[in-house]
Amino acid sequence: MFMIYVMPFAFVNYFPARYLLRKDDMTGYPQIFMYLTPAVGIVMYLTAYLFWRYSIRFYKSSGN
Repeated sequence: MFMIYVMPFAFVNYFPARYLLRKDDMTGYPQIFMYLTPAVGIVMYLTAYLFWRYSIRFYKSSGN
């Protein structure tokens, strides 16, 4: 659940929105977080893809 909901939302929504809106509460985070958003997206995609490729080996039809 963490990999599906928490991690992507934090990078896809929070950091870019704070940067675009020029909010002052970003002082607690390194500025690099705003630029890591595409990298996190690619890593999450590759993780999901590799999990899919691993899981499809063990798939068996439901028999319909």
